[in-house]
Amino acid sequence: MKLLKKVTTLEVKRTFVIANHITQRKNLGNNRKFLKDLSQDEFEKRLRSAKKVILKLNESKLDKLISPKWSKRVNSYNSSEWFLAEISPDELGVWTRAGNLPLRWTNGSLAETAEKVSRGFRRNSKSIKRRPKHSIPNILKIKDHLE
Repeated sequence: MKLLKKVTTLEVKRTFVIANHITQRKNLGNNRKFLKDLSQDEFEKRLRSAKKVILKLNESKLDKLISPKWSKRVNSYNSSEWFLAEISPDELGVWTRAGNLPLRWTNGSLAETAEKVSRGFRRNSKSIKRRPKHSIPNILKIKDHLE
């Protein structure tokens, strides 16, 4: 892992709120499912619009936007140290049972988990249920938007 710089909690909160703001749809609330259907231009337009609004907010306003739905997240953000770093998929872990995947699939590195999930999709594994069954293919559809 190569640490590039320390990041403020304010930057972390802004990033979260901007990402959440992009998924908002008029009169529909938060809906990440439609992201896969956005063109690169539309995605970038939404990102610019979100940044214009969110980057003006101070930390207490960001906390108010985050806390109604994710109160534990605000506490975690405030009690953590944040860094921008370069890290390989072999060095990075995943959340235990991320997306309700089996524990044995998520107890290694991101690279190992990705291989197990990929094998599971190829075999149409019954271990891939609900959320990962639709969210992983959708993430792969928008991967070019991700950085």
